Amino acid sequence: MTANLVKLAQVFAEANGIKISTVSQYASGQGMFFQRLKAGADVTHGRSMRVLQWFSDNWPVDLAWPADIPRPDPAPDSPYMQALLAPSGTDAGRPDRTARR
Repeated sequence: MTANLVKLAQVFAEANGIKISTVSQYASGQGMFFQRLKAGADVTHGRSMRVLQWFSDNWPVDLAWPADIPRPDPAPDSPYMQALLAPSGTDAGRPDRTARR
């Protein structure tokens, strides 16, 4: 699971032109979260599922989710779902920087 989270963070960061530490702060509330995972740190199942859900809820609509990682359904009120329903040209679908983990 940790390798999947790190992969999602890398893809997300690259697609959005931001640093992994920034993604880490948004997704987990800790700027070093993914760096610690890459170094071999453990994460609880509950926390890994919350981070995975954050990615699903905030994933850019125009970016393919990695095919080798199972994706949980985005929440109905998530930025991802709002972007699907928003008129084109809006900034809906950007990462939710205020979402609680």
